[in-house]
Amino acid sequence: VDGTKAVASGGSASVWYSTDGGFSWSAASGLAAANGSWLDGRTELAYAPSNPNIVYAVEDNLKGQVYKSNDGGRTYALQNPSGGAGLGDIGWYAECLWVDPTNVNHIIVGGQSNASSTDGGVTHFYQDISGHSDLHAIVSAPGFNGTTNQTIFVGGDGGIYRADNVGSIA
Repeated sequence: VDGTKAVASGGSASVWYSTDGGFSWSAASGLAAANGSWLDGRTELAYAPSNPNIVYAVEDNLKGQVYKSNDGGRTYALQNPSGGAGLGDIGWYAECLWVDPTNVNHIIVGGQSNASSTDGGVTHFYQDISGHSDLHAIVSAPGFNGTTNQTIFVGGDGGIYRADNVGSIA
């Protein structure tokens, strides 16, 4: 983890990055929100824990468009132009993003449903993790290692759920 790098999303779905620990911020480019074409949506951001140069973003556009940055959040490239990454029609309310700490290409987007991808957000495979929609958070269990500990927790309007084998979701 690189403590000098930070990303944030704010009002009007703007996305920002910092390379000096948050002392100064610059606008990111390549996202629909950053380009001003989607002004009222929401953007969730997540670093890949195993590589601080890789940052994912999911925007509340076309039911979930996934973007990937290879330069710490400065610029993003659209991974799934047709969208459909699990947000459904409630991305404005329920939206979360998780990056596997051991595999930078394995992500899960949560919203109205769950969408897991093992190719960096290009394709998605739906799997019901929680039994409930309106998902707001996905976190790895302490000690997550991708083999003997593949547990994640998913939080939403219906409570907190545990998935013990996130590898089977991919």
